[in-house]
Amino acid sequence: GGGGLPHRGGGASTGGGAVCRPAALPGGGGEGGGIPPPPKFPAIRRDIAFVADAPILHHDVLAAIQKAAPKELTCVNLFDIFVSEKLGKGRRSLAYALEFRSPDRTLTDTEVNAAFAKIVQALKDSLRVEVREG
Repeated sequence: GGGGLPHRGGGASTGGGAVCRPAALPGGGGEGGGIPPPPKFPAIRRDIAFVADAPILHHDVLAAIQKAAPKELTCVNLFDIFVSEKLGKGRRSLAYALEFRSPDRTLTDTEVNAAFAKIVQALKDSLRVEVREG
């Protein structure tokens, strides 16, 4: 007999990893539906990768990021999960893309770098993750 489901190792799913909020639209838009206008100003993307213990979940990471993030952080996307013996038992590497955009101007690298540094520090402080620099 038997007939059980095949067992797949790992079990890390990147499904539903992106959390994006549309840039606030001016004027409240009482016209009902419609396609929002494309953003006027470019987004600046920063990637962060860190090694975390298994109990740390995607929503823990999001909470830590959002606590430290400025309102210009418009998108957080988990794009890679890597599990390896080399990282240590029960540990995994998570990689996130962070997107910063202002609805009314182009952000400078200096502003984004400062906000990003704050987020990195918050992750280290609250989740004790090991950020992989560079």
